[in-house]
Amino acid sequence: MSLPLPPAIQELHDQLRPKNEVEPKHEKSEKLVILYSRDLPPDVRDSFMSFGKCLFFNHEVHSKYSIGEYPHDYLFFDVRRKVDRNYLQAIHEDVFKSLNVVVFCHEYEKLADIDNSFTQLADNVITSFPPQQAFKKDWDDLLLKQKIKHYSKFRYLIQACLKFFK
Repeated sequence: MSLPLPPAIQELHDQLRPKNEVEPKHEKSEKLVILYSRDLPPDVRDSFMSFGKCLFFNHEVHSKYSIGEYPHDYLFFDVRRKVDRNYLQAIHEDVFKSLNVVVFCHEYEKLADIDNSFTQLADNVITSFPPQQAFKKDWDDLLLKQKIKHYSKFRYLIQACLKFFK
């Protein structure tokens, strides 16, 4: 039998306890906005359609209304098209704060952070989609959960050399 800790020590213990898992940002809205700069694989497209209503943004049809006015679970923007980029840039940042935004791009775009404005608004930037899931909530959580970054020894060596020569 263990004795309970005094309140002051318990509070300190709770603050110092490491958080093992990062919770996905799922408090915002159940709707997801996917910004993609590469083609979506057909199996991924089928997965999205099986989990909810998908809306692929068409500037001629959808530009007259705001993002929140459409009934969708997943809203897709092709940021390779200029009209889609212009529509997204015209939207106020507060609107994006109420939505879950995922950017799907190539690895070099993620590393170079080519379009900084979209990656700053995103909850997650992915280069591949998670495996198929049985439930929508699991699929959405995996889309929003950020991977743990693995830094190479080569990168550490370059950074150490740069600090040494400064």
